[in-house]
Amino acid sequence: LPLQSSVFGTFRGAVSPLRPGWRQSASHSRLPFHLAPQPITPAIRAAERAGIPFEILRYTHDDAAPSFGLEAAEALGLAPGTVFKTLVMATDSGRLAVALVPVDRSLDLKAAADALGARRVALAPAADAARATGYVVGGISPLGQRRRLPTVIHESALSLSVIHVSAGRRGLEIALHPTDLVRLCEANVADIARIDSLTLTGTIGHADLHTELNGTVGYADSRTELNGMVGIR
Repeated sequence: LPLQSSVFGTFRGAVSPLRPGWRQSASHSRLPFHLAPQPITPAIRAAERAGIPFEILRYTHDDAAPSFGLEAAEALGLAPGTVFKTLVMATDSGRLAVALVPVDRSLDLKAAADALGARRVALAPAADAARATGYVVGGISPLGQRRRLPTVIHESALSLSVIHVSAGRRGLEIALHPTDLVRLCEANVADIARIDSLTLTGTIGHADLHTELNGTVGYADSRTELNGMVGIR
């Protein structure tokens, strides 16, 4: 079988590189799960209950980071295309939903609406997103939400051997197999992201706001605000 590489090492075929455990970003060392101090979040509990292979990665979060998703990728030495941000959306009917897209891409709101069977979607107000998911802004995970929301994951996830999403707290990521993530979220998979190319870049407060020429807001994260609407990393 061909060798596949991941941040956890080299493995063959379908053999999992993941095991319950911890990785510290400073030294990239791994601590046994039972020895490490463990902030247990609903997302971690959900992975444990499901009995899937996973790994928790921790780094020191900086509240001043312009993009929490890109911060996680850089701090952990991960390819941005393997780290997905969790965006909470509101449909035109008022229903909340979740989109997962790579941190180096922007959300295509029209494609997301099509995937959800809605006419339109917009990024949800931060307070609504936090209330529905039970997570703080900047640490919203697609797993273990207070109320499971309809979820759409960008199709590039299925080409990965390992995907990284928020573990339910700032500075905490969970690594797992994409197929496990799709199953646990009961998610649809669709082409809901686009590579950032032609963008108009502005700054609001400490946030980098990338607004595409067609009006789609991309690179949305917990630091980006537009008329009270935010995308939650």
